[in-house]
Amino acid sequence: MSEVVNASMQGEIAVVTVDSPPVNTLSRDVRAGLKECFTSLRGRPEVKAVVLACAGRTFLSGGDMREFDTGVLEPGYHEVLRLIEDTDVPVVAALYGTVMGGGVETAIACHYRVAQEGTKFGLPEITLGIIPGAGGTQRMPRLIGLEPALDMMLSGKPLSVADAQKVGLVDAAADGDVTAAAIAYARELVAAGKGPRRTRESCRRRREGR
Repeated sequence: MSEVVNASMQGEIAVVTVDSPPVNTLSRDVRAGLKECFTSLRGRPEVKAVVLACAGRTFLSGGDMREFDTGVLEPGYHEVLRLIEDTDVPVVAALYGTVMGGGVETAIACHYRVAQEGTKFGLPEITLGIIPGAGGTQRMPRLIGLEPALDMMLSGKPLSVADAQKVGLVDAAADGDVTAAAIAYARELVAAGKGPRRTRESCRRRREGR
């Protein structure tokens, strides 16, 4: 596996961990490591679910700003996030810290999201004069509805865990170790026979029965 991303097994749950100090920026090396790990897990019968976690101060904090100068190096954001979303078992994101921009877009490419209390979520690209470029403009409205998604994208204001739960961005909150909580949540999904819940197929109105 790559130096910054590794995969381990916790029983039937694969845990993919990003460890790229200081703030787990979604750099080319991280994207390549995610691609390598998720590709290696595909089709393995012993893997019943995957948890995407991070080590250090925060979950993926955002995109690599250096690529404004170099251009986005392969593998690109869309390729990697599609690979995560296409995983054939449930993928649960273990969220904590400051999850912004590309970090949020990675989280919503996962099928389920567990967040540690105190986590902040945002799409602050508007403050740089740009819009989310890693699928957030497409996935976020499908996940939480058009108005909340537009508010996130056009205001740039972060959401708390409570607010994220209200709009459907977060499925469950955790007080302690969020990776352990996400593994437990993944085991519950497996026990209940739940499969992937791909954001591109989501419709908030349909989920709420409207």
